[in-house]
Amino acid sequence: MQVFQWHEDTFDIPYGGKLLATSGACPNQSFRYRNAYALQFHIEMTRDMLLDWAETMPSRDGCVRTFETIEGTLYTQAKRIYSNFLWLVDLHRRASVSAEGQ
Repeated sequence: MQVFQWHEDTFDIPYGGKLLATSGACPNQSFRYRNAYALQFHIEMTRDMLLDWAETMPSRDGCVRTFETIEGTLYTQAKRIYSNFLWLVDLHRRASVSAEGQ
């Protein structure tokens, strides 16, 4: 999975958590703990968001060019992550409804 990030922040995976994503720049990018998911990167990134966030960055133009080369991939991945999340929510909802009916 390719993501757009330029942060140096990080976190520790909680005991019992499962690492889901890593990178050379930041070893802990995403994890799951029980039924909770955590993402260190922004899957919702758009060009307008980037322009706003990077307004004062000296490397702004380079970041925008990099983003533009991977924008389609980022959009496809974000759509898949959102779809999978909604599927999990619906699965949980259906399991709860089923348990209440018993």
